[in-house]
Amino acid sequence: MSETVHGIVARAIAVGAAGMGDAQVSVAYQAVKAMIAERYPAIDLAAVERNPGSDSGRRALSAALAGAGVGRNRELLYAAQSLIVVAHARVASANAEVVGVILERPRAAGISVTDVDSTGSGVRITDGVVEGAIEIEDVRAGTKDPPGDPRRAPVARPAASTRRGPRRVGLIHLGRNRAGEINVTVGSLVNVTVSIEDARYLILPALALVVLGAAFVDDLPGSGRQMADYLVPVVLALIAGLSLPLVRGRPRWFVMSAVIVSIMVGALRLDWASDHGDIDATGRVRQSSDEPLGPDSAHTLTLDGPLERSHLVIDFRLSESHRDQMCVPRTMIRLTATGGSQVLGPLVDGAVQVRRNEVATVVLDRTEATVTLRLAVATDKGCEVDLHVDKAILKDL
Repeated sequence: MSETVHGIVARAIAVGAAGMGDAQVSVAYQAVKAMIAERYPAIDLAAVERNPGSDSGRRALSAALAGAGVGRNRELLYAAQSLIVVAHARVASANAEVVGVILERPRAAGISVTDVDSTGSGVRITDGVVEGAIEIEDVRAGTKDPPGDPRRAPVARPAASTRRGPRRVGLIHLGRNRAGEINVTVGSLVNVTVSIEDARYLILPALALVVLGAAFVDDLPGSGRQMADYLVPVVLALIAGLSLPLVRGRPRWFVMSAVIVSIMVGALRLDWASDHGDIDATGRVRQSSDEPLGPDSAHTLTLDGPLERSHLVIDFRLSESHRDQMCVPRTMIRLTATGGSQVLGPLVDGAVQVRRNEVATVVLDRTEATVTLRLAVATDKGCEVDLHVDKAILKDL
């Protein structure tokens, strides 16, 4: 149901009385009040003027206006509606945020902002791409006195505001900016808040760099595939994390979640590789002789400790010792472990035999300081072959 004329006029009187502190509202209110005094002198506005927020007072005034017949007075209706519009506009203007300097999407070699006076916030720079530095100094924000007033105090004072909630005085907002350097010099502000909106997103790439740094400090543990397990997700997380300030809206949260998961996966895989990853122990293996091996000879192979993993996997290189022979295809390598270690595989005459393209796996006794293996070959009579360790890897199997 539409509001009655007397209800609109009563509401306008309440709104006008509440906004008498504003010059424009006061002028419109005095015009309505004069029309009522001239045409309806018996109407008393004092109760509503004393307490504009009283619903009972406004209802009583509405009833008195209805009894006086204001419903037929279109001129008074238009004046009351104008008063309500003016009052609402002035309240909205008073609630609007005041910012001394606003730069939206600047593209520049450098930005320098100095000598700013503002009754609200000081400086706002958003979505900027700056090759050099952003420098902000001499900002006076949150002050009630006009610029240039010699009576202004040397420090800022919070300005009166009709806005609800706490007011942030002296706000310098630097949101989603890419810059070589940001310098903020504050000497005339109290309760200062410097907001760099996207700085928090730098935490994620920093975490990725920490994981990468830990990997390099630990000499990139593990085999090539194991290194890829932790390096690939962390490097991808670093790249995606650095791009976060460029992503807007809901996709940013998906990217952020993917970055966090990738960092966690990389960190967990790095931790596993540090404790269980493959270790290249080829340089720690000593062979007793470089002489060729025949059916009746043997060498000793020694791996110096520490024995950080449970197994040793050895890949041998077998080659012909003489050009005029073809012994390698029919040659088997025979291994026997001493001490508590054990070579895996079927035993033939007390030793494990492996072919030239196979690897030998040794279960290590980690209580021992070294591992010693006896190497021999099963080959044709008169054959001699060269046997060397191509690669020795410590593994947890």
